[in-house]
Amino acid sequence: MKLKIFLVFCFLYEVNKVNGQSCQLKTKGLTSVDKNQLVDAHNKLRAKVANGQQSGQPSAANMKQLKWDDDLEAKAQAWANTCADNHDNNDNRKTNKYPAVGQNFFASYAKGTGSEKKLNFYSAVQAWYDEVSNFNSDDIKSYKFDPNTGHYSQVVWADTEAIGCGYVTFLNGDGWNEKHLFCNSGPAGNYIGSPVYIQGPAASKCEGGKSTQYPGLCNS
Repeated sequence: MKLKIFLVFCFLYEVNKVNGQSCQLKTKGLTSVDKNQLVDAHNKLRAKVANGQQSGQPSAANMKQLKWDDDLEAKAQAWANTCADNHDNNDNRKTNKYPAVGQNFFASYAKGTGSEKKLNFYSAVQAWYDEVSNFNSDDIKSYKFDPNTGHYSQVVWADTEAIGCGYVTFLNGDGWNEKHLFCNSGPAGNYIGSPVYIQGPAASKCEGGKSTQYPGLCNS
């Protein structure tokens, strides 16, 4: 039996955190607009890779269009509500549909004018994706662990079909406004030794047909 290991990564700006202890939230949760933005941000970047528009990366034949999953969201939001600055374990975030769930984490902090402005979700997903500049395309056929590219590989993992995210803002002990975004992905990506995606003409190996909303992706 082939042992599959999946990895999750975090993107941190903040140094002094609450470390998962109880905290006073300013805001929590996502609006329908926020959710649509997060799904759209992921799918546009997945389509960019699938269509061979990312320099240094081959096109993808089997990359699925992502959809929103309420159960993944509920798990991500519950963890975000603790003000944690790290990942929970898979037992905590798995769902009935997805026994293995990946997770990307983004955090920012600010003080002063404008510091309470809502996080730009497109920018957060873009920050994960921008690790592509460090990603070796030789690792597409057989994924290798690299802490510098784990967000990117989860964003474009072909077999992932759904995301659900949690979001909170709070004032930390040093008086900084913190914003935390956790996005859970199902099924999980970043399996060591597995392909990130199948290389080939975009959407040429779609089991469920081609996406019309995001050309180059497959229906999930």
